Amino acid sequence: QPISIVVGMRYHSLIWAAIHHIPFVGIGYDKKIQYLCNELDQPYIDIQDPNTTPEFIEESVEKIKKDYNSYQKKLIANTKTQLLRSKEHQCIFS
Repeated sequence: QPISIVVGMRYHSLIWAAIHHIPFVGIGYDKKIQYLCNELDQPYIDIQDPNTTPEFIEESVEKIKKDYNSYQKKLIANTKTQLLRSKEHQCIFS
C-alpha cells in the first residue's frame, strides 16, 4: 500500500515526502524543519512546546486526511517553486 502521509522529525524524510508529493507533518526542535514546513505550507509541530501532545499530532494528521487534495496541491506547487529557486542558486554560485 502506498504511503499517503508522512510524520517526520528528520529533514531528509520530509524532503523525500515533498519530492514524492506526499503531504507531511513536520515535528521539530530546530528552525530547519520549521522553515521547510512553512515554505511548503505543511503542518509544523514544535516538540519543545509544552502544549504538544500525541493528540495534537494526531489532529494534525486528521486535518491532512480531511483536506488531502488541498495539502497535496499546495505541496506540489510549493515544491516546484523551491526546486526552481534551488536551480537559480546553483547558477549563481557555479
